[in-house]
Amino acid sequence: MDEVVEHHPQACRRCGTLLQGQDPEPLRHQVIEIPPITPLVIEHRLHRLVCPCCSTSTCASLPAEVEVSHYGPRLSALVGLLGSAFPLSFSKTQALLDQLLGVQISRGAMATIRQRLSAALEQPMQEALAFARQQSVVYVGTPEKDSRPIGAGFVRLLRVNQAGKRGDIKSARSQKHGLQMPSGALIADQAIKKL
Repeated sequence: MDEVVEHHPQACRRCGTLLQGQDPEPLRHQVIEIPPITPLVIEHRLHRLVCPCCSTSTCASLPAEVEVSHYGPRLSALVGLLGSAFPLSFSKTQALLDQLLGVQISRGAMATIRQRLSAALEQPMQEALAFARQQSVVYVGTPEKDSRPIGAGFVRLLRVNQAGKRGDIKSARSQKHGLQMPSGALIADQAIKKL
């Protein structure tokens, strides 16, 4: 609970007498609300200074932890998520980001973000798939039949038992590879570290 608002009756509902005191067990009514969301814009100013000895100008560099892209890691992850797990078109993604978050982004920027995410997820996905295929009960699917590709880092995987029969989508976890498939989607936690 983030906020409490107390409401006390002013007068008796029957006779109108003024009321005082505290109720140790008031009725509770909770309202869930989303706070106003506004984009956080951080401007990095790279200053250029001239050397007093040789007159060479030197410009500061962006720190390694600052995105070279104009879009930060959380916004980039949301763009990737909206185009993969919730496969929205570029137009719908643009509209959602603008209307809900006040973020305006071009289709070209979204395509660049999605390509960057796919590249970052490719190796961890391959490692996780290789690990899953070595297990006695594995979760595999072919892009043509059983799996629905939703970006390079996410593949729908089906349960296959030792007899080779398909079963329900189950959950698999691996400490080594960060595998977690709660609803059939492969998530490689290592990939997040690379973004």
